[in-house]
Amino acid sequence: HIIILYFLFIIAGVLVFLAQFAILFTGTFPKGMHTFVVGLHRWYVRVIGYMYAMTDKYPPFSLS
Repeated sequence: HIIILYFLFIIAGVLVFLAQFAILFTGTFPKGMHTFVVGLHRWYVRVIGYMYAMTDKYPPFSLS
């Protein structure tokens, strides 16, 4: 999980950088980019919760 999340966070960083320009010109965060970034952070929180033994539920490999 951590290795995959590392690379996805790099992609998310690039997307957020590009989204700044979209927000500047359109005034809104593009839906697809927003969905990816929010899903990535949800996945990260589930993995960290599992790593720190806050839950017994194994996190799925999913952005949903």
